[in-house]
Amino acid sequence: MIKKYKKGVNVTVTALAAVVAFVLVFSAYGGCIDPRSWTLPSLAVLAFPAVAVLNVVCLAVCLLLRNRVASFVLGGALLLSLPAVRWNMPMSWSSAPTDETRAFTVMTWNVIGFEHMTNNAKETTLQHILDVDADVVVLQETSLDGNDFTKSPLVKRLREKLVKAYPYRSNPRADVCLLSKFPFSVVPETTMRNRLTFDVPHTYGKIFDLNINGHDLRIIGLHMQSIGLTSDDKLLFKKVVTGQEGVHSKNQARKVKHSLIDKLSGAFTRRAGEAHTVRTVVEKSPENLIVCGDFNDVPGSYSYRTVRGDMNDAYIDCATWPVNTYNSNGFYYRIDHMFYRGGFKAVASRCDKAGESDHYPIITTFEWKDND
Repeated sequence: MIKKYKKGVNVTVTALAAVVAFVLVFSAYGGCIDPRSWTLPSLAVLAFPAVAVLNVVCLAVCLLLRNRVASFVLGGALLLSLPAVRWNMPMSWSSAPTDETRAFTVMTWNVIGFEHMTNNAKETTLQHILDVDADVVVLQETSLDGNDFTKSPLVKRLREKLVKAYPYRSNPRADVCLLSKFPFSVVPETTMRNRLTFDVPHTYGKIFDLNINGHDLRIIGLHMQSIGLTSDDKLLFKKVVTGQEGVHSKNQARKVKHSLIDKLSGAFTRRAGEAHTVRTVVEKSPENLIVCGDFNDVPGSYSYRTVRGDMNDAYIDCATWPVNTYNSNGFYYRIDHMFYRGGFKAVASRCDKAGESDHYPIITTFEWKDND
């Protein structure tokens, strides 16, 4: 009787292990499937971190139970998913440049236009940009000219300091903005445009050609399609995530599910098209290239894989811990990225928990490989 019971337990555990292992591999490689054909894999990618943790817990339990088959299945799935594990949990470290004269620093940050910020929020955000003192700053959803920076004397002074620190600037309205200590030119590119709800032209990618200490470098700044959740959607989702009282009814759960899945699926589809357009621009670009900004998508997603291609992810190359660059409404994911290729390498990269935006900035220090 006991043997039959143990056999039944082992069969059940093995079956559950197989399910967990399948979901892990499916979520690890879901980004290989174009969401314009099937959106479920893209949704699975969002669950990968949680599924990976569940897989490790299940593997530990199976090892304790001495269930070799289940342990083998879970361990094999984990090994197959290692690339995705590394993308979500970097296993590298930062270092100082070997030669400061060959180093340069780039910051990317979605600052939600400044216009939605209070004066105090503008102060802390502007001050952090000045404190970081990057050589190049790629901002999304912003303009230094189209907003009112004069109501607060301190904000006005900080803006004046920023203008002085970065003599070369591109200041479109509510778009990708470049601040640079080095001269640059804006490369005309009409393909990276779409239209918003009110038929307003929106450029989700801008191309800048710079010369940094004698080295030519192209930077593509991106602000790709967002999910498009309303304030009510975000509030309801946050209540569910935080377990606040009164949000556990079936109707509310169904409302959150349908709202999120529908809007996530639509955003996945639109970003897929944008990603292919960006990839075409990347393939036509010079070798020395940085692509950075607000991708609105996670590591391993279809748009992440498509845009990145054979480029390096600066944060993965230099960091030792997972971070979230989005910090609002319970969506704690790394959706801002910085890819690069060419005759330079990333030596240090970090995500600063600073400012008053719903995004955190990514700051990376690069170093040219030689003096040519």
